[in-house]
Amino acid sequence: RKRAYETPGDGRQRGYTSMYVEHAVDVAQPDLKEFWHVGRALDPEHPLHLSGEVPPNRFPDEIPAFEPVFQNLFDQMEDFANRLLDAVGEYLELPENFFRDMVTDGNSIIRVIHYPDLGGVKVPVGAVRAAAHEDINLITVLPASTRPGLELLTRDGEWMAVNAPPDVMVCDT
Repeated sequence: RKRAYETPGDGRQRGYTSMYVEHAVDVAQPDLKEFWHVGRALDPEHPLHLSGEVPPNRFPDEIPAFEPVFQNLFDQMEDFANRLLDAVGEYLELPENFFRDMVTDGNSIIRVIHYPDLGGVKVPVGAVRAAAHEDINLITVLPASTRPGLELLTRDGEWMAVNAPPDVMVCDT
């Protein structure tokens, strides 16, 4: 049923993405995760919507509460990210709304990731939950995870575990 909400035509910018589909640049093996993208909901007549640059969200018909819950989560995360960008701009002594103006009506998303239990699943040789990758966004905000695994590559080339306490956001710029 989830696969009915996959959107390969828009580069999987919205809706569901199955396990074994995404892989990091220059990594042959797919990641062992599945996820759902929710993004900004633009008016259907908005030029970015009409051009396809900001595609419509896809929500499962089978779960009526999914849309309001995850659209609210997107709105809350976007508000947090905008306040963070405002604080960075203030620290850098930039004009008010410098960064906020860059992201207004942009194609921001939240990615709700699920790493399924792999018991009994034949895992491709060399596959990992999420291969090493670079974030390509202005900022990436990660809520504290329910399980360990997040690592960052330091400037010295060493991998460092990120063990954030509860109620902490990890911000990658």
